[in-house]
Amino acid sequence: QDDKGMNTMDVRIWADSSWGCHEDGTSRSAVIICVNGTCVASHTHKQKMITLHATEAELVCLTDAARLGTWTRMFVEHIIQLANNDEEILVMTMMQDNESVIKIQNAGQRNKQRTRHLTIRLWWTQELVDSGVAKIEWVGTKDMIADFLTKALHGVAFKHCWNVASGNVVVNLI
Repeated sequence: QDDKGMNTMDVRIWADSSWGCHEDGTSRSAVIICVNGTCVASHTHKQKMITLHATEAELVCLTDAARLGTWTRMFVEHIIQLANNDEEILVMTMMQDNESVIKIQNAGQRNKQRTRHLTIRLWWTQELVDSGVAKIEWVGTKDMIADFLTKALHGVAFKHCWNVASGNVVVNLI
């Protein structure tokens, strides 16, 4: 509950990709959805398109994460509205470790030659941000908990991602 006694929820979507890691040149996307710090869903898959740059692979992953996170956001938002008897809109936070993706998304660069083929994905994600139901925040690579779903991690890096994703450790991002 917040300081007004209202039930509050925090929905975070962690999105990460590994560029060109498959034999056919496709990338891998990973998404972890957390509600109040607890992982409620995870998804990893081989991307269906070949991207020409790591930033493009991250943009594809971010759109997939937004799509998956939207359902969770709407579900949790409905629960909050019922519990609080109001029409408060819940904002989901999409965590991204690629600063270029955030810059492209924030600048609205949809007609650049390098990203023209990703225009629809950019518009869709930007519509979520513009409507106030989503925001995108940068997170350092070492704190990107979806990382262990895109590639093999060893030792401390794996344990850290696993502990945060499973709710055993809380990452203070502020």
